[in-house]
Amino acid sequence: MNKKSQEKENFKMKTSKIILILLMVLTIVFIGCSKKTTESEPPPANTATATIHLTTENIGGSVVGAVVSLTNNSGNMAHVYQSTAMGSAVVFSDVEFGIYTITVKHSLYHVYAYESLSIREPMVSKAIILTLDDNDPHFILLNKTGWSGTFHCYLKLPTEVEWNHSLLSANLSDGASSAVRFPLALSVANRYDFQFSSSANPNLLTGTNVSWWKFDYPVTNGKIVEFSERDRSKQITIKNMTGYALENVSIFRTAQTNAILITPMSMGQEASYYLNIPMSSTVRLDFHARTAIFLDPTPIQIFYRKLNLIVEDGGVYVLSEDDRG
Repeated sequence: MNKKSQEKENFKMKTSKIILILLMVLTIVFIGCSKKTTESEPPPANTATATIHLTTENIGGSVVGAVVSLTNNSGNMAHVYQSTAMGSAVVFSDVEFGIYTITVKHSLYHVYAYESLSIREPMVSKAIILTLDDNDPHFILLNKTGWSGTFHCYLKLPTEVEWNHSLLSANLSDGASSAVRFPLALSVANRYDFQFSSSANPNLLTGTNVSWWKFDYPVTNGKIVEFSERDRSKQITIKNMTGYALENVSIFRTAQTNAILITPMSMGQEASYYLNIPMSSTVRLDFHARTAIFLDPTPIQIFYRKLNLIVEDGGVYVLSEDDRG
């Protein structure tokens, strides 16, 4: 073989090797890219987020405490989900696809059951309205006071002295209602005293907390008990114009001995109080006050009185030297 032919053959061999190497490189790159693409693609979704929206048939009724369950109809116990409502929306995450039965249990309301909720999409929602159970002894508490905020409702028999039965502590807007269960020990009766109050102390007889009252009120199962401005406690203002600091100012219902207000007052002080007397009622009160003992030059104490006054809501009552004993 001549030199020229040998060079040509060597060139072919080198070219083949280069092409082979390039093919190997391209193959490796292709496999790497394919693997990277495969790894970056998420697997097909087979779970969902399910949101259950709860409301009640009575406007403003609370759904807090309702127990919501999702049970897969396949019978697989690993696909059973349960949560207690903290608000109007109950959210379940990572729910396996399938057909589910929804169950909602809540005090005072019928058990809700829906057997064919299809969960096949990443986001699923269902709205549920809870209906009151008429066989469960309850009444509807309706806030028509014109006030909104946190309210406490207390109940007692008319023969009881103190408010021993707490019914409700909830944030209610004006016009909203809430279903309340009868205390079982009292459900045999049908007349009650009610206190609807901004105070967490039901036996606080007076103060800056406003209360609404109903006395000897007839209640039957499912009855609406409405608290309105007419039931609000009387608010009065007292002015100490005696020229002395008063050790206490006591207010009594005329001819009774239990004080409904005892408060100290500094000289010239003006203060407003809510009394445990409904605004709509007519009542006569006695005002009693005394100074702290002082030396002038011997220890003395001065008494002031206003007796048998008809007290009006918003009335201003001045204790002055004219009331001195």
